[in-house]
Amino acid sequence: MLSSIILSMAMSISPATVADTNVLNVEAIGYGRGTRRISNQNTLNTEEVGYGRGTRRLSNQNTLNIEEVGYGRGTRRL
Repeated sequence: MLSSIILSMAMSISPATVADTNVLNVEAIGYGRGTRRISNQNTLNTEEVGYGRGTRRLSNQNTLNIEEVGYGRGTRRL
């Protein structure tokens, strides 16, 4: 126990190396927000696929097999 006290006192008294923590190396990469814009002149090829929203509907005639399983909420009690 005495050795741990001596060691802690020695560590608190000994000078520590000074580290400058306020220096940050900042390197700018890329471009700032709003400085670049995509041009639509011969650079983008757009292709319409699929169907518009609300234009298709599933039909229940011979396409979906629905089977009720389990019990309704609140019908069983432990």
